[in-house]
Amino acid sequence: MSIDDIGILNRLAIRRFTATAIEAYGGKIKQQNNSNWEVNLPDPLLSLAEERGTTLVFDPKDQTPGREELLVQPGSPAFNQILELGRQNISIGEICLSAEDLRTQLPDVLDVSSLYVTIGEFTPQQVATAVTFHFYVEIESVSAFHRERFENVSIDVSNGTVLPNLTDRLLSHAGQLTRSHQTSDIEVDSDTIQEYYSSAVSNVQDRVNTEVQQLEQEAKQTVADRVEEIRDLYSQRRKEVKSQLPEQREEVQKWRKKKINAQKSSTRRRYEQKEREAQEALTELEDEVERTLRELHDREDAEIDNLADRHSVDVDISLIGLTLVRHDRGELKLSLDDGTHTGTTKVQYAPATEGVVSFSCATCDEPFSPQLRPQICSCGSIVCSGCHGICKECETNGCPNCDTPIFSCELCGRVECTDCGTTCDVCGNSICSHHHSTCVESSQTTCLACGEPCPICDEFHSDTHLTPCSVDEELYCSSHTESCEECSDTVCTDHSEVCTECGLQLCPDDRVVCETCNDIRCYDDAVSCDGCGGYHCTEITDVCNICDGQFGEVHLSACLTCGELVCSSDRVNCSICGDPTCTDDAVNCAGCDETICPDDLTYCEVCSDPFGDRHIESCGVCNKHVCDSDRVECTECGTFLCEDHTQSCSTCDDHLCPDHTTFCSTCDDALCSVHTRICTEHDKPLCDRHSEECIECQQEYCSSAGVTCDYCGEFVCEPDSVACAHDDAVVCESHTEPCTTCEKAFCVDHLRKTADTGELYCFDHSERCTDCRDWFVLDSLVQCNECEGMICSNDQTSCECCGEFVCEDDSVSCTQDGAAVCHSHTSTCTMCEERFCSEHLRETPEHGKRCFEHSAACSECGVQFALETLERGNENEEWLCPEDRLQCNHCEGFVSEPDSVACTHDGAVLCENHTEPCTTCEKVFCIEHLRETVDTDEWRCFDHSASCTDCGSYFTLDLLSRCDECDEYICPEDGSECNDCGEVFCSSHIFSCSDCEAGYCGKHSNECLECGGKFCSSHISSCTDCEELVCATDSDPCKTCNNLVCKSDAGICNVCGGVLCDRDQIGCATCHEPVCREHATKCTEGDDYHCRKHMSTCDDCSSDETEGLICPSHIQPCGVGDKQLCSEHRYKTPILQLQSYVCADHLETCSVCQQSVAETMISEGTCRTCQRLCPGSDNPEMIINELPESINYSKIDMNYNSAYIVVRRKRYILPNKIIVVDRSDNKIIGRYSVGIISSMFGGQP
Repeated sequence: MSIDDIGILNRLAIRRFTATAIEAYGGKIKQQNNSNWEVNLPDPLLSLAEERGTTLVFDPKDQTPGREELLVQPGSPAFNQILELGRQNISIGEICLSAEDLRTQLPDVLDVSSLYVTIGEFTPQQVATAVTFHFYVEIESVSAFHRERFENVSIDVSNGTVLPNLTDRLLSHAGQLTRSHQTSDIEVDSDTIQEYYSSAVSNVQDRVNTEVQQLEQEAKQTVADRVEEIRDLYSQRRKEVKSQLPEQREEVQKWRKKKINAQKSSTRRRYEQKEREAQEALTELEDEVERTLRELHDREDAEIDNLADRHSVDVDISLIGLTLVRHDRGELKLSLDDGTHTGTTKVQYAPATEGVVSFSCATCDEPFSPQLRPQICSCGSIVCSGCHGICKECETNGCPNCDTPIFSCELCGRVECTDCGTTCDVCGNSICSHHHSTCVESSQTTCLACGEPCPICDEFHSDTHLTPCSVDEELYCSSHTESCEECSDTVCTDHSEVCTECGLQLCPDDRVVCETCNDIRCYDDAVSCDGCGGYHCTEITDVCNICDGQFGEVHLSACLTCGELVCSSDRVNCSICGDPTCTDDAVNCAGCDETICPDDLTYCEVCSDPFGDRHIESCGVCNKHVCDSDRVECTECGTFLCEDHTQSCSTCDDHLCPDHTTFCSTCDDALCSVHTRICTEHDKPLCDRHSEECIECQQEYCSSAGVTCDYCGEFVCEPDSVACAHDDAVVCESHTEPCTTCEKAFCVDHLRKTADTGELYCFDHSERCTDCRDWFVLDSLVQCNECEGMICSNDQTSCECCGEFVCEDDSVSCTQDGAAVCHSHTSTCTMCEERFCSEHLRETPEHGKRCFEHSAACSECGVQFALETLERGNENEEWLCPEDRLQCNHCEGFVSEPDSVACTHDGAVLCENHTEPCTTCEKVFCIEHLRETVDTDEWRCFDHSASCTDCGSYFTLDLLSRCDECDEYICPEDGSECNDCGEVFCSSHIFSCSDCEAGYCGKHSNECLECGGKFCSSHISSCTDCEELVCATDSDPCKTCNNLVCKSDAGICNVCGGVLCDRDQIGCATCHEPVCREHATKCTEGDDYHCRKHMSTCDDCSSDETEGLICPSHIQPCGVGDKQLCSEHRYKTPILQLQSYVCADHLETCSVCQQSVAETMISEGTCRTCQRLCPGSDNPEMIINELPESINYSKIDMNYNSAYIVVRRKRYILPNKIIVVDRSDNKIIGRYSVGIISSMFGGQP
């Protein structure tokens, strides 16, 4: 199968594919037209028909009823078997693509530039190989049914890169290439093809991935919608199953409540038996429900799994062929002309894959782009706008490649030529005339980046004549710098000073300023002060008497106690009198840690610590001196006391003097006035622990003067306590009340406030309502008929059905109208699980009792059904049961049988909303089998309408014509007539002549082999070589015979440049370029012709350059000298290290093996092979196997080269034996003896 068959699956591609398959396997197409073919089937396809001769049709409309015809279209058995035949027998094609086969593609930037381009010669530099895989892709899904197409992937064999451009060019030129090229052997390893096959399949998968994902998304949405319906359905069924449980549970609860509220034992036992029976029935029902739910869950999962399987998307990618492609990469010569200047350049060019690989500036190598367009310099260089400029001084035009180059200033970018600008002598950069100066010291031309003016004298110096100051790092000239005499650092004159004592020149780091007199001193003539950290002159410093530190005199003072000089760190001022005192004489106060002189100290008589006057007082009882830590203050009177005369309150721990202390009469604890209590009955002092406060009278009492309330737990005195009439508990007056009926006193726990009277009653005269749980007087309650509990008047409910009183727990509100009904007269809807009275429920088939909201009557049969089993009809929105409804095949809505309509095309059931009558035949069709015609805006069936193959619009059948080529329908606006035959054709089969622009059909138009353009017979000619048709633009007359020849077959003589046809050109056997007969030369040693530039003469046999010419294949250079040698005057050296020919002048005979070798391979008369003889076992096994059987390699020394093996047999008395073995036939060609004397002079290596 050839690459002609690769395309999209339209009807034309299917016909070509079918024809190729039939003819490739031995079949024959006897007669063909647009509607059917008469064929003889090949052997692999005989199973398709009963006889070999049969008829093929490609459109179901063209089938003739009653005739045995094979339909060939995607999905048909015939097409599938033809496709399977292609899959089983994968064909491999080969093709070679050269630059002449393809139209030259220029860089995109030249399309937007104003330059005129002349395409020159293409020089191949590299041959690349690619493989193109041809795949057949099938996509199947429920929504998309069956989609098919061909895909092609080209991959570079060397690196595995995908080449989409090669695929496009290969397919677009497929027909032309297969007709005009001979295939050649292209070898590609099968493992490589297998490796790249996987990559190609992955590439095809990526191409179809978007479509597959879209189909999968549609399938997922469809599945999701359907799954939701399935889940809703099974959820409804589960609800129906579960709906049986609440009613039974309520039955159990009902009997349980009645049992609890029953007043009599016999009634309680009867209710208990009823509860037991209801519980057993509930257990059986729960087991049945659980089993049914499991079955529903399994059926639901199985149905969802089957649904997902049915909607899966299947993709099948089949390899049906591959093509091996060989293509060139190299240099393309381009000539550019802007009308004033002409330039030539060479670009890297890959005609089959990428076109121009790189096209960049000749100077900066920046790639050209629409923003950076190429320009032609006056010197012929093709440069970018950044490298092409005009000198700002003299307005000279040029680039960096010109004789007078144009450059940009390195500092400001100003464009100047070398005559106006200059070059910096320091950095070598190009500098404009505005940004350079001359160094004062060296007189060098210096750019402003390599020099600057001295900040002091303001004269310009280059950086090499400037020195940085170590202080401010500014550059200064040599006249304004000094060297520090201490550290040798260089500083400017502004930062250098002289010591006032010794006169040394100093930098800022090696000098100081006296803090006292401000003199400049070096470090040797100054002293560092330990007080201020600065320096002082040596003559005005002294030493501290305590720390021995060096200080300036201004930092020392005399102590007023001892009179010694001390520094500020070793002296303090007394915090009381303020006098200065040295640290040796000063004392710190133990209370505030402030420094005090000895004259202002007082010592505590308790702890003996020193204190100032502010931290010591006298005791108010004994007058002792006590410090803050050893004294207290009476809370009552504020008197200071020592610890020996102090009491503490047992409650608040306040300090008390003896005059303000009271003691508890019970525990004898000390008390302050605030925490002293007096018993109201006994008038004695008490502490808080031994006194109580009456909850009623709030008076203080001792614990023996009262009791504790049994209700609130509070203390109450005896006059304010009361006994409860219910259980004689002692209670305070605040928690007792009298009963309204019997007037006895009770605690509040044994009284209830009734809701009807708001008064308090004891338990014997009140009762609680079963519903509201409020308390009422006994006369205000009645008994419930269901649970026998007591009910107040507000909670009394009368059943609407039986009229009996029931409590709230035993009454139910009907969901329909809210009426109160007892349990015995209500039931639960199996759908919503709400309770209704018996009047508002309906019995339905299979779904039990349903309320009015979840049931309805079928409009056809009138039977009540559960609402989920009904559907509304599309026509009148009435309910329909499953037996009385039909489903519309288009909208999937439901209709009754009287309201349904059958489609004339396929008999499908439809609702009236999705049918229309055909305007022509007036038959009724579904909207899928009707088309709205553009010419009439009316609906017509398939038999009375068709689509235009060009615009795709539908028209009335009478208005359309058929294309004479493809037999497809064509509308009047899109049809065109051929200028020769006058027949009507579609746009795909009518062509405009590229010269006269007249329209012609395929039979009356011709395609140019070179440019692919279409031409009429008047504007195209036949090539004399290939006999193919070419236009005038793509053909030239032969230089010799003047016959027209196309550009693909034309040869250009590489000597004179003339155009040559195939008969009048000779290919140079060396460079393979064409040469005319006038400029071709024959080799004297061979029969091949060559260009004159490839011919040479032998230096030993001829001196005439025009005689005895020899081609490069038959002449060899001497490996030692520089002579060119013919076959008669050259000799091949046998030694591996020099595998080349030598002349007779450079041959020399080895004194050991007597063989002739190149003189460079002989040292001291011995060749390099004989110099390196070694034990035979050290040689390769391959060389040992070449020895004759008579030579034992284990007892000899030997070595070898490319021509022979040298063997030495050592003998102790007789001379050593040298044997030479020819490696071409393993025969001995020489035997020589080498004695002791000979060995000394080179005979023995």
